Amino acid sequence: MICTITALTKPAAGYANSSSRMESRYSWACSLHPNSLGRRSANLMPIIHLVLEDSRATSSFSFRRNESFEEQETGVKFHMCCTSSCIRRYRRAHCYHAGCHSFNLFPISPTFLAATKYDFSPPISSERRRQGRIKHLLARKLKVGLMRRIPLELCHLTAAYLVRECSIVAYQELARDVRPSDFVVHLSQDVYATYKKLEGAVYLQTLGNAPQPGEGMRVFDAGQGHAIQNIYVGYDHLGIRSIRFVLPGHDLPQSLHDCSGVWWTGLARKDGILRIMTRSDGLKVRGLLDTTDSPSARNNIVLGPGWPTPGPDYRLIDLDTCDFAMGTPERLRMSSFDCNKPTTHGYSAAINGLHIAKLYAHHSGASRSDFGDVDAVSSSTLWMYMPVEQDEYLKEIWAIKTSASRTVALMFLTSHERGVIFGGYILHPKIQLQFHCIYATTNHASRIYFHDWDPLYDEQRIKYFGVDANTTETEISLAQDQQHRTRYPPSLTPSSPPPYTQYNEAWYYTNCRLEDVVEVTCCIDQSAPHQPIIGMLLRYGNRHRACVGQYRLDWALDTISVDRSKMLSIGLGRTKRRFLYVAELGLQRLGTTDSGSLSWMNIPWHGRLEWWFSQRQSKLNYSE
Repeated sequence: MICTITALTKPAAGYANSSSRMESRYSWACSLHPNSLGRRSANLMPIIHLVLEDSRATSSFSFRRNESFEEQETGVKFHMCCTSSCIRRYRRAHCYHAGCHSFNLFPISPTFLAATKYDFSPPISSERRRQGRIKHLLARKLKVGLMRRIPLELCHLTAAYLVRECSIVAYQELARDVRPSDFVVHLSQDVYATYKKLEGAVYLQTLGNAPQPGEGMRVFDAGQGHAIQNIYVGYDHLGIRSIRFVLPGHDLPQSLHDCSGVWWTGLARKDGILRIMTRSDGLKVRGLLDTTDSPSARNNIVLGPGWPTPGPDYRLIDLDTCDFAMGTPERLRMSSFDCNKPTTHGYSAAINGLHIAKLYAHHSGASRSDFGDVDAVSSSTLWMYMPVEQDEYLKEIWAIKTSASRTVALMFLTSHERGVIFGGYILHPKIQLQFHCIYATTNHASRIYFHDWDPLYDEQRIKYFGVDANTTETEISLAQDQQHRTRYPPSLTPSSPPPYTQYNEAWYYTNCRLEDVVEVTCCIDQSAPHQPIIGMLLRYGNRHRACVGQYRLDWALDTISVDRSKMLSIGLGRTKRRFLYVAELGLQRLGTTDSGSLSWMNIPWHGRLEWWFSQRQSKLNYSE
């Protein structure tokens, strides 16, 4: 696929037409490697900018986020920020990596750009899978062609260097003569579909009432005489991947659930859908519309809210108001995690300031959660972890907010009366907190949904929260006389004062008991140059666990066995800007002293350890 980076342009002061000097801002990332612009993985990338319709190109320049570039020869000025809220958001133009543009075989047409356009920013994990598919396909072609006498392993190594070039050339060939089109499909007749494989992923290419010779497959049999009340559509950022016509009384196959990188939406009509319209970009179907009432075309066919499974029965909650959402936003996409399964061993949260960015559930035997999607967007994410045991289940989730703010934290409470606050900890006499129970259940497995925001167009926070309507209850739907929380539970109330340092520095709070600890596992921040210890996981003699500070499963160090004849010794250092952090952690014999540049806390194996932390520093407090 050609690497396009959309920019929005306007004539600069004193220039009236599109051929004059232009001011631009970037609003999209490379469609082959979207992490190359607007993501933290690379701030410098040579690209070429094509100005409007006349295909004039600037010289190569390096992308530097939040900076500007101006070229006198073409009279073009760029502002590089990759955010949709930029005040310089005007007309639309396109940019290309210099290397990608050198593989340009044909003039770049509007139909080609439409066929390769991303409807939203896909997760980095989806892009990695995509590149893996391209690499695998290319390696197999090399093995049966140019490199047929070379071992397959070497073919894979070679293919890794050709992923971008292969994708560029293939997409230009595929999209060379495509034409966007709309088709009306009548459900009083049989419906046939053709599919096309693009870079290893299968997309719906056409949908119609006439079979395509040798290609079409029937996806709906009108001869059964049933009215179609529901049509489910699975889609990703490039188009529709799957379509299912659901007959009354029939369930969807389980194979459709939880397809990674695919979201599901649907059309529904109680008295039956008679006619639909498809919109194609020439390569694949992009959208679907119920035209039962009117067969006329619409200028914009947008896929509805997307869910990780088709047709979920859910309650959608707006975390800004902690009330049921007033309708469902059109472009909403939701992710999910399963809680209270027999294999569940913990929950994690990615936190940006006072916003929850993402939630995870961890299950025994499952592949490790992919934290890279958040890493690619922000370098300032904090990570918290709550372990749960086999005899323990998540009982309630509370949203915590102030009267003048959005939700600032989520509080998870378990059946063992343990809890964790994912988000900022606010404890101030002049601030009245509001606690809203948004999830409550008995010991049943259930699914929780959360807003999957777009890093380009949305705030980097979970705004919407969904719960399974069949297995959960919420305070919102309960009686008005229900007892409400007005303060933090005792287990999450600190004995030390909050270390508030300045008005805009968010602080987070955790604590644990030290009796009967048998193992300690430290966690370091691998993204920081000095790699501080940011938290630890404790295991007790009864095999229960607790976590203090930050904790991320793939940043954990080797486990330390506790010798109770030695104290817990924590070495505190300071950064160049004098911010406190944990530099070392180990066991210290009773009665011995430490020397060096660090300050040390020697703590006995009883009492309570409190670990406060912010984006910049940590503060530890011990009490009996």
